[in-house]
Amino acid sequence: MEDWDSLSAQWLCRRARLLALNGHVSRGLVYQLVAHHMQPVDIGVLHGLAELFAMAGDGTRALTVTNKMEALGVPASDLALLRIDAHLALGQFDTATELLARYDRGPEANA
Repeated sequence: MEDWDSLSAQWLCRRARLLALNGHVSRGLVYQLVAHHMQPVDIGVLHGLAELFAMAGDGTRALTVTNKMEALGVPASDLALLRIDAHLALGQFDTATELLARYDRGPEANA
C-alpha cells in the first residue's frame, strides 16, 4: 500500500497509465484523480485524466476536462484525439468520425 503523501503527481500519472494499459482502468483512474487533486491545472495531469475518463467510458467527463484544458490555453488541435475518444465513449460515432476527418486534414481544418 502506497504512502500517498510522499508520491509525486508525475509518478501517480505514470502508475495510472500503466494500470489502465494493463486493464485496470478504474484503479488507474483513482491514481489519476489523486494526481489531479495534487496538481489541478497541470496539463499533463489533465491530459491523463481525460484519457482515463474516455477509457472508463465516461465521455462527458472527458469532454469537460478537454474544455478545461482549452480554457487553460491548450490549442484545439492538440485536443482533437482526446475529443474523438470522448465522443466514441459517448456513442456519438458520427461526431467522432467528423472530428477524425477534420483531424486527418490537418491543423488548418481544426481552427
